[in-house]
Amino acid sequence: MLALELHQFATVPEGVRGVEVPEPHQPGKGEILARLAYASINPAELLLVEGRYASRPELPVRLGIEGSAVVEAVGEDVESVRPGDLVMSLLRTNWTERLLLQQGQFVKLPEGFDARMAAMLKVNPATAQLMLSEFVNLQPGEWVLQNAANSAVGVLVIQLAKQRGLRTINLVRRSSLETELKALGADVVLTDSENLPEQVREIVGSGALRLALDAVAGPAVEQLAAGLDTGGTVLNYGLLSGQPCHISPNQLVFR
Repeated sequence: MLALELHQFATVPEGVRGVEVPEPHQPGKGEILARLAYASINPAELLLVEGRYASRPELPVRLGIEGSAVVEAVGEDVESVRPGDLVMSLLRTNWTERLLLQQGQFVKLPEGFDARMAAMLKVNPATAQLMLSEFVNLQPGEWVLQNAANSAVGVLVIQLAKQRGLRTINLVRRSSLETELKALGADVVLTDSENLPEQVREIVGSGALRLALDAVAGPAVEQLAAGLDTGGTVLNYGLLSGQPCHISPNQLVFR
């Protein structure tokens, strides 16, 4: 069967090869065999291929952080799924035609669930949820500031924040995105500008803005920090600019 492996750190797709690998054996006790339906391409994977991720695995290595698959066969003692069920794989090696999964390495999805959406379910929703819940004890009515608001994580942040009674200020590069994001629940949509911190403070007024989410890095970190309350938190989770995070000592020491 065909699998995609990283053979050298290089620009996409030069470092990735399609290789023939042995078919997995029939599922044993506590295992299932599933055929890949869809696999997403996560930004973290692109960084890994280019050698810019935080860790460098030994090569060659199979890729694929996310994937959805249809169960073909189940082994002994597997009662949670049956052939034909859709599952989300929890492995990080999903870019292959078939997957042999042990119990605990997959999640059964409801009947009729979109297999394409299932292939994007593991990383981005969890990222958005954890950023809103694990770093700052936000209360209903508080504000959250984020850049790259039209990204996959950004639109999830908007929707999850709205469910929790939080208000969002969302930074984008194109004003044409405002209608789309407000339909999802965005409170404010701004385009990046030099006077962004002043705009943000005017919007927040006497309200609380203690969390900013950064997917860009580079100078964008300083821009977000300048709009926060004293003692606020900038949480970086991306590297869209390709640059390290830039922030002045003034922001860190005096605020």
